[in-house]
Amino acid sequence: MGVVLRAILTKIFGGNAINAVPEEKQVDEIKRELLEEVDFDLPGFIQMNDTQAIQYLKERQDFNIPNLEELARLLERLGEPRKALLILVYCRNTDRTYSFERENRIGRIKGKI
Repeated sequence: MGVVLRAILTKIFGGNAINAVPEEKQVDEIKRELLEEVDFDLPGFIQMNDTQAIQYLKERQDFNIPNLEELARLLERLGEPRKALLILVYCRNTDRTYSFERENRIGRIKGKI
């Protein structure tokens, strides 16, 4: 899962385009790749309420903390900061390791919302 997410982030956004917003065809490509490569329905996930989304992530065996953080990064870049924040807060609450980077991202996203 993590390899696919990192590959998508690199392919679409490159290494230095932190605030780049993908074009519509790129978004469609991201959705297609996630569905085909890892059976992850991004539009369906975005439509879920918070409780459903967290439960869905818990049920998937391929989402560990680093993969969830990559998914949050992807969602943030796709203009879904609320879902990204939900995932990062979930990571904070379940990970036994404190992450300064994650806390900074949470603060930054909260500042944008």
